[in-house]
Amino acid sequence: MVAAYRPLSAADVLSVRKSLPPEFSDVIDAVGRVDDTLASAVRIGEEYGVAVTRHRIDGDATEALLQVADQVGADLIVVGSRGLHGLSRMLGSVSTKVVHHSPRSILVVHPHRPD
Repeated sequence: MVAAYRPLSAADVLSVRKSLPPEFSDVIDAVGRVDDTLASAVRIGEEYGVAVTRHRIDGDATEALLQVADQVGADLIVVGSRGLHGLSRMLGSVSTKVVHHSPRSILVVHPHRPD
């Protein structure tokens, strides 16, 4: 399991805090949320008997996924898709970049949408 993000510098954090309305001030607590998400995912995997190794990497998500896949000799990369549209899709999502840059097999998982 890999989680990657590009942390803000201290100056960026101060700048962002000043420009955000108070109800969005928790948005910049990325480190805590990344660790909580990883811990939750590990617990879920273990409940199903899946051996999970966590990798939290500061930086570009695509590069982190490809780097860890190389390090562990992965046969398959499973990556989620949020179903981006418009400009976000044109700029490229992590799943799109992984599909185009990895020599490994890729499984792209789309979010569950109730009928």
